[in-house]
Amino acid sequence: MPGEKEPKPIENFIGDMTFGITLESIQNYFNEIQEELEEINKYSTKEDLPERLREFGEDRKAKIEAILKVSPEKILHSLEEIYNHVHQLEKEGLKKDEILKNIKDKKPNLVQTVNKFYGLLRSQVWGYRLGQDLIAFLLKQNLS
Repeated sequence: MPGEKEPKPIENFIGDMTFGITLESIQNYFNEIQEELEEINKYSTKEDLPERLREFGEDRKAKIEAILKVSPEKILHSLEEIYNHVHQLEKEGLKKDEILKNIKDKKPNLVQTVNKFYGLLRSQVWGYRLGQDLIAFLLKQNLS
């Protein structure tokens, strides 16, 4: 409608949000992806499964197995590292694109952590925003 204001863009990933991820939430996530793994194993043995789905299942299975090999404590520590780094950069006054560039250039291990554990991160608003924007930022960088 004419005269309506467009929504104001969100300036921060974290702002005043708390970390919000616990060992319990990680264990719940493990339970969910373990069930997914069981479903993949069940359906991957079907002979009439299209090759594309079989390949997708094998890829997803490998990703789930890689996640399940990491201890919940190590995952928690890695996700806290992301949160603390981004939160500190926000306190220093960096804008979203500057934060994403900093992560890409100075903390590439955090890019891998966001990618590997995005399923957990997206349970928190800050993690969802960070994951989505980081993926878009990296794609934009690669296309430029």
